[in-house]
Amino acid sequence: MNEKKLNMLIAVAGNEESVLDPIKTAFEQCDIQIGRIALRVGKNMIMQYLSSYPDTDVVVLSQYQGTALIRVEDVDNISTMLPDVQVIVIVAESKSSTYMKELESCGIYTAVYDDDADYRYIAELILNGRSKKDARQYYGVTERDVKKDSGFEIENAVVYLSSYDQTIEDLTARMAILSKQLSSPSIMLDILAWLPPDVFRMVSRIERYTDLCRLVEERRFKAELEKNAAENKKVEKKPRHRSRIEKNEWEKDAKTPEQKITRAELISLEGRRETADAGFIAMNVGVGCTTCAILFSHAIANSKKDYRVAIVEFDNADSNFETLCKLVTGERNTSGLTNFSVNGVDYYFNTPYSKFVAQYKPIYDLVVYDFGCCQNDTVETYFLRLQTKFVVSSAKEWHYGELVDFITEVSPMDVTDSFIYLFSCVDKKLDMGAVAELLNEESNFAAIPYEANPFQPSKPLSRLFVQMYSGTWKQRNYGKVHIGEKLQKRIGMEKWKAISLVLSGFVIVNVVTIISFYSVQTGKYRALQEQASSYISSMEEKYIAEERKREGLESELSKLDRRIYILNEDIPAGTIITADMIIEQIIKTSLDDSVFFRESDLGEMAVIVSLDAGTPLFNNMVAEQTEIIETIPDGLLEDMLAEGGG
Repeated sequence: MNEKKLNMLIAVAGNEESVLDPIKTAFEQCDIQIGRIALRVGKNMIMQYLSSYPDTDVVVLSQYQGTALIRVEDVDNISTMLPDVQVIVIVAESKSSTYMKELESCGIYTAVYDDDADYRYIAELILNGRSKKDARQYYGVTERDVKKDSGFEIENAVVYLSSYDQTIEDLTARMAILSKQLSSPSIMLDILAWLPPDVFRMVSRIERYTDLCRLVEERRFKAELEKNAAENKKVEKKPRHRSRIEKNEWEKDAKTPEQKITRAELISLEGRRETADAGFIAMNVGVGCTTCAILFSHAIANSKKDYRVAIVEFDNADSNFETLCKLVTGERNTSGLTNFSVNGVDYYFNTPYSKFVAQYKPIYDLVVYDFGCCQNDTVETYFLRLQTKFVVSSAKEWHYGELVDFITEVSPMDVTDSFIYLFSCVDKKLDMGAVAELLNEESNFAAIPYEANPFQPSKPLSRLFVQMYSGTWKQRNYGKVHIGEKLQKRIGMEKWKAISLVLSGFVIVNVVTIISFYSVQTGKYRALQEQASSYISSMEEKYIAEERKREGLESELSKLDRRIYILNEDIPAGTIITADMIIEQIIKTSLDDSVFFRESDLGEMAVIVSLDAGTPLFNNMVAEQTEIIETIPDGLLEDMLAEGGG
């Protein structure tokens, strides 16, 4: 009896009672144990399930999912995504059909005709498998239908690969189909050697074929050296500039053979790179974080030749990149797609962070992360580690509050003032001086104007981003406008308007009084007088209400004042905190006073872990020294005391 329990996905029409129960019965009769079994119908449902459960062992699917045809490429994609999965395809085809030939050419040997598709037969097929020879006989594929050992002739293979749809996914699928036809890796080397430079460069980014591409480059390099050596033997001539190899190699001004770059260095340049990284976070939705990230990526990519740039959507809640992928590729269904390219920049979405870092990051010179609307844990875990850090907000007045909250909560983490604040879609009417007043003295910030096409940033904006990236940017002096003064001016204008209205009302009353002497319509006079009085009273009430609102806001703002203590030196774990180790600072935050370290704890509380200078002290960082000592293992306490001098 087979001890392993198979995890299965069944993708055929029916319900659990009519499909899963007969399968379980048939498999039990063949001594096959089932661990997990699920029923899904539809291509998207199948791919989503396999993405969620990569430990699936067997997939049984019908050729038609509803009215949609499962293409051979779709079946091959399943095998590529999960190399160890066994795919059983139930087909409504006749022998020797094109579909059956394509299945055989892709190395899929476990298809079953509808007439043979009883569950016991499928169970035996899972147990015993089917050889390539038996599959050809079962499919009705003759030797004439099978290509030569090379699978494709080299010329046809080059045309086949060169006609891919400009996405790395399609090129990967074509390479997989082609690879299964080859009897020797040397044939693939010949095909790669004849590929156009841009296609060859894309193939080299596919991890499975990176080594083969490097071997092809090695052969080219060796052939070039042999050619140069042969020419030097015939005619002695001065050292010259080395020519480009297939138009995608580096350029090197080499005066002598000894000065030429080594092949190891060339492979290093073409393969693993010293990757820089940058990140964009937004203070709120809709402030232009993704737009700024795209502008920055294309500005840097356009500034340097052969500079590889990727942008990764970290927060795909709005599926911005997936929507963009549909527009760029024309694919309505993006299931299974994880990246696409626009103007030389590669866009990644639905890709786990750990997978991207391990598999894709090393081949790029710059990786830009779009974090979207920021969360504190995102900032602490990922954002602070990056080399270049951008915070995107809006310069409009109703965003001032969230800007103050962000600075209050997050700026203590930015010890080195490395954040660059970008204010998107700024026009000349907006007052950047007020923004400068809200930020810290050392904060770096810039206004980003509106760009009609984010994939082709203007020259001034490109120059700005390049300077920020290279560290040569000098911040423009916007001056400062005190928010309080600005508010007082506005309130002053309201006062003047109220006084003007009162005076106007007074004039109206006097005019009405004068008219009353000449009018016999007493009723009309009284009505006008009451209307004027009511109008004046409403203006006075409005002014009083605005004054109270302003006083309330000032009171609420003062309640946010918190006294915190920041370490002015590095201290090890177990050290009791004294007054000379800290400096006092007043900040504004919505956090309660009880969260922070208290002055009354000086000389009594010790830090739990070692802390660096500049760290704000919180209550959860300290404890009584006796509590810390109780948690130290035997023997370690004596070593710590001895090291600290008793």
